[in-house]
Amino acid sequence: MAAAAHERLKKRQELWRALTDFIQNHGGWVVSPPSSRYLRVEVPQGSSLPVRLSKIGYSLSHAGMTTRLGGGFVTVDVLELDLLEN
Repeated sequence: MAAAAHERLKKRQELWRALTDFIQNHGGWVVSPPSSRYLRVEVPQGSSLPVRLSKIGYSLSHAGMTTRLGGGFVTVDVLELDLLEN
């Protein structure tokens, strides 16, 4: 039983890292703790990243809007996805 739980955690960590790379390469920011089940992502408004994530099978929930500082103030959408749902 412990081995199965360890394997699930390892797979979730690998998925978290891969998705984080994908999101960062497409202009988003991951703001949730590493290896958490729920991945919280910030994307600039109008970004195509949510569509890209949907196309690869992730269901996104809109969790609000906020402002990031990066070369000026940027309004971003806050999205959340469940790593175990896919």
